[in-house]
Formats: sequence, structure tokens, C-alpha cells
Amino acid sequence: MILGDSLGWIANIGFIVGAIELTKRKKIGFLYQLIANLICMVVGIILKLTSLIAISIVLMAINFKGYIDWRKSELG
Repeated sequence: MILGDSLGWIANIGFIVGAIELTKRKKIGFLYQLIANLICMVVGIILKLTSLIAISIVLMAINFKGYIDWRKSELG
């Protein structure tokens, strides 16, 4: 499916940009990762791939925890 593949590539770019931003210690990287995971979840729903939906949910939870931990360390 062309739509699913196109969305998958957009998500891949989001993951890469997010990872780059996180290595620069910029919190915007979490937003890129979240958007990329949401896109992957949509692709999983379109293609009926429960494994992709599941890993997207797990990675979103990990990113959310990372963001919370980052905020806590900033606040002292």
C-alpha cells in the first residue's frame, strides 16, 4: 500500500530527526519521536499490523517516561 509506505518513510524521518535532537540535548526530540510513533501506529492500523501498533505504544510510553525524567532532573 503506497499510503502506508509513504507514512512509514515520514515516520522514519521523524525518528531520525528526533534522535538527532535528543543527542543535542533538545527536548523537541521527544516531540519528533512522539509524532513518528503516532504515524507508525496509524500505519499499523491501516495495514492491520498489531505488532507495529504494540511497539509504537511501548515506545511512546518509554519516550513519555524519558521526558518526565528529564523534566525532574531539570527541576532538581
